[in-house]
Amino acid sequence: MALTIHLNNLFAKSLETGDRLELEEWKSLKARLVTIQKKFQAEKKSGYDTLVKRLRAWTVSHERHEDIQATLSLAKKIRSSFKPKAFVTIGIGGSDLGGRVLHSALNHSQHNLLSEADRGGAPEIYFTGDTFEPNELHDILETLKTRKILTKTLFNVISKSGRTSETISSFLIIKEELEKELKREGKN
Repeated sequence: MALTIHLNNLFAKSLETGDRLELEEWKSLKARLVTIQKKFQAEKKSGYDTLVKRLRAWTVSHERHEDIQATLSLAKKIRSSFKPKAFVTIGIGGSDLGGRVLHSALNHSQHNLLSEADRGGAPEIYFTGDTFEPNELHDILETLKTRKILTKTLFNVISKSGRTSETISSFLIIKEELEKELKREGKN
């Protein structure tokens, strides 16, 4: 099977109208992109602390081998000591987007429906906390309770500020449900 990439509309302003970028517009766009790239390279040279301060440390996270090793060690420790059946990320925006992207890119599209063996021992993976709309969180909690794995679930709450309303409200609901379930199981 061959991969074919069509660039027919590379210079189209709109795929709907088929309007094309004029040469001068393309040159202007290219010049702006070159300027942005130069600014980014200068910023990157100014060091990791500058990137952190400007919320762009993610652009070099793949180069942070010490951080990667610490993350892998923590994951290994969690898998060996807690052995979660499910993993739920609670966050909004950048606090959960990276996890969502990696899960989508690296795992089977129906990951949670596969057997534990077919998932390579990995837990089921869920994301919530990115909205005040309660259905998704309710459905996740009901699924975990029905499958009797709520108290075997690792909840990863992420909020850079610690004040994200959607994340906090989801966390409080989960905390309440966990307390009820632990009490029902006689573990509280």
